[in-house]
Amino acid sequence: MYFQKLFFSFLCFFFIGQALTAQVNLVPVDCKLIRSENYESLIVAGIINVIVKNNLSEKELNLAFENLKNKIPNLSLEKRFPDAVKPKIKVDKQGFRLADLTTHYRLRFNDNYSIEQAIKYCLKSSIFEAIEPHFIPELCYVPNDDSISSQYALSRIKAFEAWEIEQGDSNIVIGISDTGCQMDHPDLFPNIAFNYNDPINGIDDDNDGYIDNFYGWDLGENDNFPQSNTSSHGVHVTGLSSAMTDNVIGIAGSGFRCRFAPLKITNTNGALSAAYESIVYAADRGYQIINCSWGSYQPSKINFEIIRYATINKNALIFCGSGNNNSERQFFPAAYDFTISMGSSGPEDIKSDFSNYGYSLDLYAPGENVLSTWPTENYIYSNGTSMASPVAAGCAAIVKSKYPELTALQIAQLLKVTADRIDNISDNEQFQNKLGYGRVNMFEALVAENKKSVLMHDVELSDRKENLFLPGDSIFMSATFTNILNNVSTAIVNLNIIKGSATLLNAFYSLGSMSSLSFKQNNENPFIILIDENAPLDDTVVVRIDIWSDAQISTQYFQFNSNANFVKLKNNISTTINSVSEIGKVNNFFLNDRGFRY
Repeated sequence: MYFQKLFFSFLCFFFIGQALTAQVNLVPVDCKLIRSENYESLIVAGIINVIVKNNLSEKELNLAFENLKNKIPNLSLEKRFPDAVKPKIKVDKQGFRLADLTTHYRLRFNDNYSIEQAIKYCLKSSIFEAIEPHFIPELCYVPNDDSISSQYALSRIKAFEAWEIEQGDSNIVIGISDTGCQMDHPDLFPNIAFNYNDPINGIDDDNDGYIDNFYGWDLGENDNFPQSNTSSHGVHVTGLSSAMTDNVIGIAGSGFRCRFAPLKITNTNGALSAAYESIVYAADRGYQIINCSWGSYQPSKINFEIIRYATINKNALIFCGSGNNNSERQFFPAAYDFTISMGSSGPEDIKSDFSNYGYSLDLYAPGENVLSTWPTENYIYSNGTSMASPVAAGCAAIVKSKYPELTALQIAQLLKVTADRIDNISDNEQFQNKLGYGRVNMFEALVAENKKSVLMHDVELSDRKENLFLPGDSIFMSATFTNILNNVSTAIVNLNIIKGSATLLNAFYSLGSMSSLSFKQNNENPFIILIDENAPLDDTVVVRIDIWSDAQISTQYFQFNSNANFVKLKNNISTTINSVSEIGKVNNFFLNDRGFRY
């Protein structure tokens, strides 16, 4: 042990001495964080992320940018993901739309200039599909509570039985997007996925724009040393999926022999400034699993495109903590399509009292009083959906090792349909239908045969007018349906309204037979939802989608808002007017929107 510690100390001394600045800098290392009443999360001062319209010429972009430079001080324009390549096709063979990150740009300006004013100037331009601040998520973490003395999580997810079948492939990599790793922890260092194509020599040997990213990368501070320095959250998260297993010391990670890549996303002040950038970094390097134990209640069209890029374009499966507020609110990125939204359960499969829940949850895993790695060479118990997420991510890595031919979404769906239902446990009955598919079962995911499941995605709603979804309107709902798992002889879709003032005029749709990974659409025969005449303002409509694949059923939920209490009008005079005729505000709060413009 003495020589092992000596080696680790020498390694870290050498490593720190060799830390270098990258050729690619995705986010500013030093940034000022501000809070605005218009957004749920902290935002970065002096930065706006945008998506430029796809059909825009370089000349049109430059002309519009020059106009903006005359209004916004010290404005600069740069590609957010400079290495992105435009997809050659719009939709893949399974019917999923591909994301185009070449249209993602970043505007930088004086950090003391109003974000709201800068966005208003950008809204006047016709070149952007989306305009948003740079949102800063937070960790899904609850302080430690040292109350149990064993790794019960491994028993609950049937890890020991699963490891009798599959112990993981060292070529399967889990990208840990978090606050960094303790690089010399004896239970973590041996399981790092070393990038042998770029050893530490001061040269970018693999030509990926990052010098010496041998051990992972620190995206928050832009160097090759992803060591935790402001928070040990990432150290605890990493151990749950990736601690060295069967090595006599410490704990066992659920991913056994699968490797991990530490991706530090915090800047010098501890803000998660490079969260979504780390997802792109991991996906571009072929990491099959990505763990994101962070998020916020702020939705983002731009960030969802990053999720789509990683999952659909790059075939990476993303696990996310669902939040720790015992709330039904949607938490992002967990609530986005194509991610696995993880809730936390305890030793008896009861929902943890802090864990979020709701229709957007996918799976649960032990995240309550779980033991994991901690600086320095220590181990502590901790709580949070932050902890549940890596436990399940390790399960996914084991399943990928057993079935390397499966896509990211196939692994996701297999974990869902083989989970153990927990909303029928007496203490969980108050959360009926709001605990996803249940608690993950790694063993069952490995041994289950001929599982079938069709996934609905890319839903489009239209009232064939102004898309205001007002009382009395008929809403036409179309979507793409992809058969994710095995061949299906008969697939039938059945919809039900389970919340909100609306009625289904047609609730069934037959998909017929579907081969594996084929897709169909119902554009020619959409579902029709009638908004009730007495629908309240800002009503949330939740639709339950049951899809029968032969004798097997999988369930999804889709929700939208009807009868909004404000309407956006745009003609020669452009403004926002609410339901009681007030201009530019709702409930005495001014909107970050059009206001009144001529």
